[in-house]
Amino acid sequence: MSKHGLNSDIAVLCGEITALAVLITNNSETDVFVKFSGHVKYFEVDIHLNGWKPNSSADTEDVINLKDKPSRVIKNLKTIKHYLIKLARGQKINFAYLPYTVEEVRHYSLTCDG
Repeated sequence: MSKHGLNSDIAVLCGEITALAVLITNNSETDVFVKFSGHVKYFEVDIHLNGWKPNSSADTEDVINLKDKPSRVIKNLKTIKHYLIKLARGQKINFAYLPYTVEEVRHYSLTCDG
């Protein structure tokens, strides 16, 4: 975390997760709740795969402490984002509603000892 607030990569990931949550909730039975608590630096994502119902627990609950080491926060946020992308694709949700292209990129590296 920078001395002025959140790392910009973290802020962008939070925004992308929020956009995916809106897209999924409005185009499927699944309800995704996103909560940013800036005063305590927490970002929460609750997923109800078959829709929210009174007195029910979320199928998936993630609470990210944004005060953690930035690399850990980014890793956790990317994991949530990729799960939401997979969920949306499985439900045949049209990503054209997003103002950007969803693209999965994988990087591989080989290391040599010797």
